[in-house]
Amino acid sequence: MQPYFFPYIGYFQLIAAVDRFVILDDVNFIKRGWINRNRILINASPCWLSIPVANISQFRRISEHTCCDRPWRQKMLRSIEMAYRRAPFFEEAYSVIAPILANRQNDLATYLADGIVALARALAITADVVTTSRNYANGHLHGQDRIIAICRQEGASQYINAEGGQDLYAESAFAAVGMSLSFVATTVEPYSQLSPAFIGRLSVIDMLMNIGIQGTKAQLNSFRLLPGSPDSRQ
Repeated sequence: MQPYFFPYIGYFQLIAAVDRFVILDDVNFIKRGWINRNRILINASPCWLSIPVANISQFRRISEHTCCDRPWRQKMLRSIEMAYRRAPFFEEAYSVIAPILANRQNDLATYLADGIVALARALAITADVVTTSRNYANGHLHGQDRIIAICRQEGASQYINAEGGQDLYAESAFAAVGMSLSFVATTVEPYSQLSPAFIGRLSVIDMLMNIGIQGTKAQLNSFRLLPGSPDSRQ
């Protein structure tokens, strides 16, 4: 998966389902995606938290981008504090979130990977987390071919991706090299929020603030593992 900024619980369900989680940080940046931004609730409405990125371009890799050199971290932390200071697990969640956000690393890919690892460890997820820019010399490959090459380098017997990847990968291609293909279909048990009605697909920040670390850990297994099908890739 590409590195995301304080991703939603489904991202961590995927990490929890595997032995080794590979962050694709040397693929092209996607504007208006989840790489440098995510949503929290402010006054009961979903609002964006965005890392300002210098010279942002979809024609350069994520690992070639840097965070803007201005004091955005403290301002963002203050926004989170104001939005959730009445949340039941504010203090516990803040103690996890604040040091992640305050990381002075300006390399965007490293900053995001550091945050993902810190959140995973806070949730007692033990999977190894590695990045493609540092661990694999196969940037000349693309799409499914590159994923299979990474899996073979790792000696993997199973490749698991998010449910949205079903149109990208063919079970037959993995079976041909002795691997199975599966997809994590995320389900989330609605929880009490600072909102009249439940709003899903928010940053894990919202879940941590409202149900705490233990409640968030309990959501890690709320998914179905779907097998790949011969015609997964259209």
